[in-house]
Amino acid sequence: MLLRLPIVALLLLAPALALAHPSGQLFEAKVGELTIDGGCNEIAFYAGLETFCSFGIIEGAGSFDWTLVPHDVLTVTITPKDGESAPIEQSNPGEPEVMTFFSLTFPRAGDYTMNVRFTEGTDVIAEAAFPVTVQGEDQLRFVKRVVSAAVLGILAIITVALTISAIRVRPRS
Repeated sequence: MLLRLPIVALLLLAPALALAHPSGQLFEAKVGELTIDGGCNEIAFYAGLETFCSFGIIEGAGSFDWTLVPHDVLTVTITPKDGESAPIEQSNPGEPEVMTFFSLTFPRAGDYTMNVRFTEGTDVIAEAAFPVTVQGEDQLRFVKRVVSAAVLGILAIITVALTISAIRVRPRS
């Protein structure tokens, strides 16, 4: 019975998950009556690390009667603010009724502008630019070490707790 509960919850949440975006970096811009809504799976961006994002255009954002606006293509352009390297541009086909998912990898640390443009045929439906800061590989290695240490600490606490529990439960003769 307890095993079925998570499966039922997942099935009930499936429609919301299909329309949702990752919960790391969040982006939102109001463009006229529309709202560009997006997110990426990482809380921080790191140079050389692939990041998964999703963006969509919402009509009626903030109300119970909102809808995703269909589009043919989502074009994402990443431009370094220092102007030392060329922009990276990729086009992603749009899907009706769902957010458009894509992945990107920033080549190096620094400040960037991420421009998202939604088009339907030759018409631009909505466009917005978002500032993005990308951390270097040193910060990524540090984060990985902290996470590894935290996981090892949690495993040690669980091991000690199970050992103490086993000692207390042992029958006395």
